[in-house]
Parts: sequence; C-alpha cells; structure tokens
Amino acid sequence: MYTGSVTNTAEYKSCGDMKSYVSSMIDMAAVSGGAHDDESFLASFKRVVSNTFDFSLLKTLAFLPILAAGFLCFFGL
Repeated sequence: MYTGSVTNTAEYKSCGDMKSYVSSMIDMAAVSGGAHDDESFLASFKRVVSNTFDFSLLKTLAFLPILAAGFLCFFGL
C-alpha cells in the first residue's frame, strides 16, 4: 500500500487512531488464525489468491491495451 493510504480505509476510519487500528488487526489475526486448519494447501492457496487479486479488472475495456502491450513485449523478448 502507498504511504498513508491505510488511513483512507474504512477499517482505519472506524478505529480512529493508528494504535487502536494496529491492535485490532493483530487481535483479528489471532482469532481467525485457526479457522482454516482443515483446508488443503490447494484450497487455501486459491482462497488467498482470490482475496489478494481483483480479477474483475480483467473484464474492463481499459485493461485490454495493457494486456496487449504486455503480450507484445513478452512476444518481442
């Protein structure tokens, strides 16, 4: 994340200050740490990738020139 962009998230705004935000994130990670113990590696990998990346961007028309440029650069290499 860019510097300062965490202060624009809804989670941060609901906490008020950085100290309470960090402590709430640590508490949330500790509570949800064992929630997915019975998942297989592949299932947890898919869950992490789907939560990390926004694949809906691939459907937008503005992404098409970026995709074409990346393909042409890779093909030219």
